[in-house]
Amino acid sequence: YSCEQGRRRTMEDQWCMMENVSDHMESVQGLFSFFGVYDGHAGTQAADYTKEFLHLNIFESEYFKNNDVVNALKAGFIQTDVEFREWAMENDDISGTTALVVLIQDNHLYCANSGDCRAVISRSGKALALSVDHKPNRPDERKRLESAGGWVEEYEVLNIPKLYALGLENEELLDEHEKLVGWVTVYKVNGALAMTRSIGDCLIKDRILE
Repeated sequence: YSCEQGRRRTMEDQWCMMENVSDHMESVQGLFSFFGVYDGHAGTQAADYTKEFLHLNIFESEYFKNNDVVNALKAGFIQTDVEFREWAMENDDISGTTALVVLIQDNHLYCANSGDCRAVISRSGKALALSVDHKPNRPDERKRLESAGGWVEEYEVLNIPKLYALGLENEELLDEHEKLVGWVTVYKVNGALAMTRSIGDCLIKDRILE
Protein backbone atom coordinates (compact mmCIF):
# COMPACT_ATOMS: atom_id res chain seq x y z
CA TYR A 1 0.00 0.00 0.00
CA SER A 2 1.00 3.66 -0.29
CA CYS A 3 -0.30 6.95 1.11
CA GLU A 4 0.16 10.47 -0.21
CA GLN A 5 -0.73 13.58 1.77
CA GLY A 6 -0.54 15.87 -1.23
CA ARG A 7 -0.89 19.61 -0.60
CA ARG A 8 -2.99 19.24 2.55
CA ARG A 9 -1.60 20.38 5.88
CA THR A 10 -2.38 17.04 7.52
CA MET A 11 -3.02 13.47 6.36
CA GLU A 12 -6.79 12.94 6.38
CA ASP A 13 -6.90 9.49 4.79
CA GLN A 14 -6.91 6.01 6.32
CA TRP A 15 -6.85 2.39 5.22
CA CYS A 16 -7.64 -1.06 6.60
CA MET A 17 -6.07 -4.34 5.52
CA MET A 18 -6.94 -7.75 6.97
CA GLU A 19 -5.80 -10.75 4.95
CA ASN A 20 -7.58 -13.07 7.37
CA VAL A 21 -10.42 -11.38 9.22
CA SER A 22 -10.70 -14.19 11.78
CA ASP A 23 -7.23 -13.25 13.05
CA HIS A 24 -8.73 -9.92 14.14
CA MET A 25 -12.32 -10.92 14.99
CA GLU A 26 -13.01 -14.17 16.81
CA SER A 27 -16.69 -14.04 15.85
CA VAL A 28 -15.88 -14.45 12.15
CA GLN A 29 -15.63 -18.06 11.02
CA GLY A 30 -14.13 -19.08 7.70
CA LEU A 31 -11.65 -17.39 5.43
CA PHE A 32 -12.48 -13.77 4.69
CA SER A 33 -10.19 -10.97 3.56
CA PHE A 34 -11.07 -7.30 3.95
CA PHE A 35 -9.46 -4.21 2.45
CA GLY A 36 -10.63 -0.61 2.85
CA VAL A 37 -9.59 2.85 1.68
CA TYR A 38 -11.03 5.92 3.39
CA ASP A 39 -10.38 9.29 1.72
CA GLY A 40 -11.13 11.90 4.36
CA HIS A 41 -11.81 15.62 4.05
CA ALA A 42 -12.40 18.59 6.38
CA GLY A 43 -10.55 16.82 9.17
CA THR A 44 -9.36 13.38 10.23
CA GLN A 45 -12.14 12.14 12.52
CA ALA A 46 -14.48 10.61 9.92
CA ALA A 47 -11.73 8.56 8.27
CA ASP A 48 -10.32 7.51 11.64
CA TYR A 49 -13.76 6.42 12.85
CA THR A 50 -14.51 4.54 9.63
CA LYS A 51 -11.21 2.68 9.82
CA GLU A 52 -12.04 1.55 13.34
CA PHE A 53 -15.71 0.66 13.00
CA LEU A 54 -16.83 -0.01 9.40
CA HIS A 55 -15.53 -3.58 9.22
CA LEU A 56 -16.93 -4.31 12.70
CA ASN A 57 -20.37 -3.09 11.65
CA ILE A 58 -20.25 -5.24 8.53
CA PHE A 59 -19.10 -8.48 10.12
CA GLU A 60 -21.23 -8.11 13.24
CA SER A 61 -24.46 -7.40 11.36
CA GLU A 62 -27.33 -9.87 11.38
CA TYR A 63 -27.11 -10.01 7.59
CA PHE A 64 -23.56 -11.31 7.71
CA LYS A 65 -24.51 -13.91 10.31
CA ASN A 66 -27.14 -15.12 7.83
CA ASN A 67 -24.58 -15.28 4.98
CA ASP A 68 -26.03 -12.22 3.21
CA VAL A 69 -22.79 -10.40 2.40
CA VAL A 70 -24.35 -7.83 0.05
CA ASN A 71 -26.83 -6.49 2.60
CA ALA A 72 -24.21 -6.77 5.35
CA LEU A 73 -22.07 -4.33 3.40
CA LYS A 74 -24.98 -1.94 2.90
CA ALA A 75 -26.01 -2.11 6.55
CA GLY A 76 -22.43 -1.61 7.72
CA PHE A 77 -22.02 1.56 5.68
CA ILE A 78 -25.32 3.00 6.88
CA GLN A 79 -24.67 2.17 10.53
CA THR A 80 -21.20 3.68 10.42
CA ASP A 81 -22.53 6.89 8.87
CA VAL A 82 -25.42 7.25 11.34
CA GLU A 83 -23.31 6.56 14.41
CA PHE A 84 -20.46 8.83 13.34
CA ARG A 85 -22.81 11.71 12.56
CA GLU A 86 -24.36 11.35 16.02
CA TRP A 87 -20.89 11.73 17.51
CA ALA A 88 -19.98 14.55 15.12
CA MET A 89 -23.07 16.60 15.98
CA GLU A 90 -22.27 16.33 19.68
CA ASN A 91 -18.64 17.32 19.12
CA ASP A 92 -19.02 20.01 16.42
CA ASP A 93 -17.09 17.96 13.89
CA ILE A 94 -17.69 18.61 10.20
CA SER A 95 -15.34 16.01 8.71
CA GLY A 96 -16.36 13.39 6.19
CA THR A 97 -14.83 10.56 4.22
CA THR A 98 -15.41 8.47 1.18
CA ALA A 99 -15.14 4.73 1.72
CA LEU A 100 -14.32 1.85 -0.56
CA VAL A 101 -14.02 -1.73 0.64
CA VAL A 102 -13.32 -5.09 -0.95
CA LEU A 103 -14.34 -8.29 0.81
CA ILE A 104 -13.10 -11.63 -0.46
CA GLN A 105 -14.74 -14.93 0.50
CA ASP A 106 -13.27 -18.04 -1.13
CA ASN A 107 -13.56 -17.30 -4.86
CA HIS A 108 -16.11 -14.49 -4.45
CA LEU A 109 -15.13 -10.82 -4.42
CA TYR A 110 -17.50 -8.12 -3.15
CA CYS A 111 -16.90 -4.39 -3.57
CA ALA A 112 -18.84 -1.57 -1.89
CA ASN A 113 -18.23 2.15 -1.98
CA SER A 114 -19.56 5.51 -0.92
CA GLY A 115 -18.12 8.48 -2.79
CA ASP A 116 -15.47 8.61 -5.48
CA CYS A 117 -12.71 6.23 -4.38
CA ARG A 118 -12.18 3.64 -7.08
CA ALA A 119 -11.28 -0.05 -7.25
CA VAL A 120 -10.14 -1.98 -10.31
CA ILE A 121 -9.23 -5.60 -10.95
CA SER A 122 -6.76 -6.85 -13.54
CA ARG A 123 -8.07 -9.42 -16.01
CA SER A 124 -5.62 -10.59 -18.69
CA GLY A 125 -3.64 -7.39 -18.25
CA LYS A 126 -6.68 -5.12 -18.54
CA ALA A 127 -8.06 -2.99 -15.71
CA LEU A 128 -11.76 -3.58 -15.06
CA ALA A 129 -13.72 -1.22 -12.82
CA LEU A 130 -15.22 -2.72 -9.66
CA SER A 131 -16.81 0.50 -8.40
CA VAL A 132 -18.84 3.41 -9.77
CA ASP A 133 -18.22 6.97 -8.57
CA HIS A 134 -20.99 8.78 -6.70
CA LYS A 135 -20.60 12.22 -8.28
CA PRO A 136 -22.99 15.18 -8.64
CA ASN A 137 -22.60 15.25 -12.42
CA ARG A 138 -24.40 11.90 -12.64
CA PRO A 139 -28.08 12.56 -13.51
CA ASP A 140 -29.35 9.80 -11.21
CA GLU A 141 -27.28 11.01 -8.25
CA ARG A 142 -28.28 14.62 -8.86
CA LYS A 143 -31.95 13.65 -8.95
CA ARG A 144 -31.60 11.68 -5.71
CA LEU A 145 -29.82 14.58 -4.02
CA GLU A 146 -32.31 17.22 -5.13
CA SER A 147 -35.27 15.07 -4.09
CA ALA A 148 -33.78 15.06 -0.57
CA GLY A 149 -33.60 18.87 -0.51
CA GLY A 150 -30.02 19.37 -1.65
CA TRP A 151 -28.67 21.18 -4.68
CA VAL A 152 -25.73 21.11 -7.08
CA GLU A 153 -23.57 24.10 -7.97
CA GLU A 154 -21.79 24.16 -11.33
CA TYR A 155 -18.95 26.49 -12.30
CA GLU A 156 -15.92 26.65 -14.59
CA VAL A 157 -12.34 26.56 -13.28
CA LEU A 158 -8.91 26.22 -14.82
CA ASN A 159 -7.65 22.65 -15.07
CA ILE A 160 -5.35 23.09 -12.07
CA PRO A 161 -3.99 19.51 -11.90
CA LYS A 162 -2.81 19.84 -15.48
CA LEU A 163 -1.34 23.26 -14.67
CA TYR A 164 0.69 21.72 -11.82
CA ALA A 165 1.85 18.93 -14.11
CA LEU A 166 3.11 21.45 -16.66
CA GLY A 167 5.18 23.32 -14.06
CA LEU A 168 4.11 26.40 -12.13
CA GLU A 169 7.67 27.71 -12.00
CA ASN A 170 7.72 28.34 -15.75
CA GLU A 171 6.65 31.98 -16.33
CA GLU A 172 6.00 31.43 -20.03
CA LEU A 173 3.62 28.60 -19.22
CA LEU A 174 1.88 30.73 -16.62
CA ASP A 175 1.29 33.47 -19.18
CA GLU A 176 -0.31 30.95 -21.50
CA HIS A 177 -2.03 28.88 -18.79
CA GLU A 178 -5.57 29.35 -20.05
CA LYS A 179 -4.76 28.18 -23.57
CA LEU A 180 -2.55 25.34 -22.34
CA VAL A 181 -4.72 23.73 -19.70
CA GLY A 182 -8.25 24.81 -20.60
CA TRP A 183 -11.30 25.02 -18.38
CA VAL A 184 -13.25 22.25 -16.71
CA THR A 185 -16.73 22.15 -15.17
CA VAL A 186 -16.82 21.54 -11.42
CA TYR A 187 -19.91 20.14 -9.69
CA LYS A 188 -20.31 20.63 -5.93
CA VAL A 189 -23.02 19.31 -3.61
CA ASN A 190 -24.50 22.33 -1.83
CA GLY A 191 -21.52 24.26 -3.16
CA ALA A 192 -19.07 22.25 -1.05
CA LEU A 193 -18.70 18.51 -1.68
CA ALA A 194 -17.31 16.87 -4.81
CA MET A 195 -19.18 13.61 -4.15
CA THR A 196 -22.84 12.79 -3.48
CA ARG A 197 -22.29 10.03 -0.92
CA SER A 198 -19.97 9.88 2.05
CA ILE A 199 -19.66 8.96 5.70
CA GLY A 200 -20.00 11.99 7.96
CA ASP A 201 -20.35 15.52 6.56
CA CYS A 202 -23.11 16.28 9.07
CA LEU A 203 -22.90 20.01 8.27
CA ILE A 204 -24.41 19.26 4.87
CA LYS A 205 -26.43 16.08 5.46
CA ASP A 206 -28.20 17.15 8.60
CA ARG A 207 -29.08 20.54 7.16
CA ILE A 208 -30.63 18.79 4.16
CA LEU A 209 -32.62 16.50 6.43
CA GLU A 210 -33.88 19.27 8.75
